[in-house]
Parts: sequence; structure tokens; C-alpha cells
Amino acid sequence: LRVGLYWYIAANERSTGIGVDAGIILAQTALERLAWAYCVEHQRIVSDEAFKPRGLSAADRLRMLVSTLGIPVQMPQTMRAMDGRRGRKWSDIPDAITLIRNSLVHPYEKEQPPEGSYYEAWRLSMWLLDLVLLRLCKHTGDYANRLTDRRCVGMVERVPWAKQHAMGEDIG
Repeated sequence: LRVGLYWYIAANERSTGIGVDAGIILAQTALERLAWAYCVEHQRIVSDEAFKPRGLSAADRLRMLVSTLGIPVQMPQTMRAMDGRRGRKWSDIPDAITLIRNSLVHPYEKEQPPEGSYYEAWRLSMWLLDLVLLRLCKHTGDYANRLTDRRCVGMVERVPWAKQHAMGEDIG
């Protein structure tokens, strides 16, 4: 949790000139570290082999983490720039943020993401991090959803897994 928080804070930092492009890379780092800690070390859902090269893709690692924590992976309709991908749509949030991150760090990636998608991918990755950290801390109350456009002070909503928690399910 401490390492995940370190990368979360770095990915969320805007005052030092770190752009959303670097934020995407740092956020995915945090998500992958948390996926390892939760899925391999804590819950033992998969072995460490799944996280080695030729194992699960980065998107599958993130998908495993968020789905086991009860966090939705569907692309929100409010992400307008994310609709502009040529060829095919992203299958879900982990697919989108990992492919956009790959386009930033791998120079051989030919397909460039649609205009405006870096900012939206950063928002999505930070939203996933918000929820993963809240879930791991066993929070079942309200939170400020960073994906809500034109959000005002005090606008909150219930975390997605609150209904499951009320029915007696827990993350262990």
C-alpha cells in the first residue's frame, strides 16, 4: 500500500510541471504494483509467473485487480476523446490506459491515440487508483468521483462496491 501511495501521489502531482503523459505512466506503475501485491501476494489468485514476461498482459493484470475488487471496468460514456480510436474501440478501461501508456513509452508503436485521449486516460487511471486504494482501505462510504464533469464541492457518490458490502460480501 505504501508503494502504491507513493506512485499515486507522483501521478497526481501537477504543480511541478509533470504532465498528464507522465501521470499516465506513473499511475499504471501504481496499479501494476497494487495488482501484484493484491492478486499474487495477498489473495494468491495467480502465481508470480503470471506477472512475468510472457505472462498476463498489463491490461489483464489491471483487469484482474479491479474486477476482484468490484470496480467497474466499462468505459464511461463521458470519455469523448476515447471514442475516437480508429479501427476498433477499446474493450474497457484497462485496455485503453495500457495501450495509451504503451504509445508513450514504446517508440515503435505506430498507432497514436486520438487527440485529447491522454488527459482522459490520466483521469481514468487516477479514478481506478482512487477506487483501488479506497477499496483496499475497506472504505464503503462516499467519494468524490473525478470522472464527474463540472463537479462542485461536496458532490459525492457511493463507492461502486457499497451495495455488495451491505449484502455481506467483503474483500478479505
